[in-house]
Amino acid sequence: MIDPRARALQLVTGKGGVGKSTLVAALALAWAERGRRPLVVELGRRASIESVIAGAPHVGWDPIEVAPGVHATNIEGGRAVLEVLARWVRVRRLAQRALRSEVMQAFVDAAPGVIEMATMERILELLGEGWDPVLVDADASGHALMFLGLPQVFDELGAAGPVAALLARTRGLFADVRRSALHLVTLPGALPVQETIELEARLREHGHVALGAVFVSRAPDAPRVSGERVEVLRAHAGGALASELAWLARDVALAEEARARIEALRARLGREVVELPEIDEARPSVEALRALGRVALRGVA
Repeated sequence: MIDPRARALQLVTGKGGVGKSTLVAALALAWAERGRRPLVVELGRRASIESVIAGAPHVGWDPIEVAPGVHATNIEGGRAVLEVLARWVRVRRLAQRALRSEVMQAFVDAAPGVIEMATMERILELLGEGWDPVLVDADASGHALMFLGLPQVFDELGAAGPVAALLARTRGLFADVRRSALHLVTLPGALPVQETIELEARLREHGHVALGAVFVSRAPDAPRVSGERVEVLRAHAGGALASELAWLARDVALAEEARARIEALRARLGREVVELPEIDEARPSVEALRALGRVALRGVA
């Protein structure tokens, strides 16, 4: 089976602030280094690649190069709906007129899933253009669940015509373990790890998406000395050395707790758990991101 990290379509989700956008950029740079043709996909207002890759140009609808060998696109909801309407009615100016109408705009704003369906259509189109992999910087986990579950919801509602055809293609793609993967990103803290376990269980229960790897951002290295040993040393030290050892004991204890949570996560999920080191730079360089991507792809042929 193809490693989830090497599949043509990869969606990345997790709670806000866990490093999704940084990971997406790092993966894209690492794949470009390997000679692939990666495309980063931003969704609407979640424009992030410009803030992650220093010197990246503004990202719009048409794919644009943001780093050597890496392109990015932003699937803005209104434009995505226009493109779908234009394809279905086959006359673009009629689609533009319809989208500008108050009735249609109200429908797009109020109807659940319209923008998401159009976004799916755009992702399918991009895959057909030969980008590989397509890396989707998805919304936070709650919205991602809704997005991924739309094909099943609309199918249950009895969608027909072009909508049904689109949903069938999307559902088949998302569930295809040869082509797609949904990666989860988390931090080694107690709450993020528990939330990731619960999210993975919900996704597995729904069964409508091929699950990929779990990436743990800011994973600490294994301490070279145990917290218990540091405490013994501290008990026999005095003055400034005892104070320094107290700080060391705290840091070692925190690292040990984080390591234990990561191992519990690995045992509980039974899937690939990839540990990512913390990047020291506030805004990492392209080379630092590429190095992070190499770590993320370690073991992938």
